[in-house]
Amino acid sequence: MIKSLREHLAKGRFARHVATMMAGNVTAQAIAFIAAPVITRLYSPDEFGLLTLVCSYYGILVVVSCLCYEQPIIIEPREDDAINIFVLCIIITTCLSFLIGVIIYLFAEEIVLIINFKFDKNYLWFIPVAVFCSGLHKAVISWNSREKKFNIISLCGIFGTVSSASVKIIFAACFFSSGVWLLSGNILGLLVPAIILFTIFLYKNFQNLRINISRKQILKIAKVYYKFPTYHVATNLLNAASQNLPIALLAYYFSPVVLGFYGLANSIMRRPVNLISMSMSKVFLQKIAEAHAAGKDSQRHFLLATKGLVLVGIIPFCVLGFAGNEIFSFTFGEKWLTAGFYAQLLAPWLFFGFINPPATQVIIVKQKLRYNMFFNIISLFLRTIVIMITAIFFKKPAITIACFSAVGVFLNIYYIGYAYSLFRE
Repeated sequence: MIKSLREHLAKGRFARHVATMMAGNVTAQAIAFIAAPVITRLYSPDEFGLLTLVCSYYGILVVVSCLCYEQPIIIEPREDDAINIFVLCIIITTCLSFLIGVIIYLFAEEIVLIINFKFDKNYLWFIPVAVFCSGLHKAVISWNSREKKFNIISLCGIFGTVSSASVKIIFAACFFSSGVWLLSGNILGLLVPAIILFTIFLYKNFQNLRINISRKQILKIAKVYYKFPTYHVATNLLNAASQNLPIALLAYYFSPVVLGFYGLANSIMRRPVNLISMSMSKVFLQKIAEAHAAGKDSQRHFLLATKGLVLVGIIPFCVLGFAGNEIFSFTFGEKWLTAGFYAQLLAPWLFFGFINPPATQVIIVKQKLRYNMFFNIISLFLRTIVIMITAIFFKKPAITIACFSAVGVFLNIYYIGYAYSLFRE
């Protein structure tokens, strides 16, 4: 099976594009991983708790920073329409960021009370900044994916990782440790590649922008892809909420230290996901969108991509699942032993999350967005109920995290199965 997979992928550009994205992501994730033991020794679990909590808040909002119009940039066949969608994304993310900033300015005190925010309210200002940076980042990444400039995307991702790690290490080592440096580093990791890619975009497409951009065309193309903001926004919000919800609830029911342990475990365990599956995701979306437009069957691409991710992910996730305690305490320091235990609990859920990006892209191309929305409503409901019940009755974060992970496994298996069934229609 491995041999046939390798031979099939080697026939076309798909393998080269995936390899290019993987090479950049491998380098970026390697840099982040090398920097992580230094960072964990410079900062306390409390400070990681702040980083985790604020990231969970803007993590819910950034998924809709462009109202999901960044995906039609890739699948739109006409370049003049695609560039209008790109401009629409920039307008949306700017307006949304400004609106969030106004809400924080007017209602910061009320927000802090409602969400039981245990830190200074000024940290909330990182949220609109992160939303804007993420929206710009998504738009330029989608444009370069459309143009198949995966080498540029990979290189910029490396620059972003280096910038992020440098800020966290240098400022803590030269001055003092603070959650401000952790948050600033995360945002800079988005902003640096976004600025580079946006500058390249303007240089190559300035004349195209002048000729093709118009208010009428932007509104027209926005209506053509109305399903994305109508259904996909709600879907992405629900999906992001279901992934970030445990962080907000852990912060509500438990201490910032518990949140810091969970945050490190979750971020480290997600590195394999970002390393490979996200690299394949953009390339796979472009590939099956092309096949779908040509009326070709893309079922084989889906099966090969999913099986490939299973083969790549099964060993590292099993190792982390069985030896998370030892790996985390040795790598990040003895104070992070509990984070290793949490990583073991999260391993099954994150493995199935690792292999489901091809299923997500199939559902996008098939435009089964209404189904996706309702699936995520059920997902959010189940995860919320499980977290609240276990936190209230057992009062042990490990039990809460284990139950949340089990629900995630079940939902991901069902989701992949549904995507496969779409090829029979």
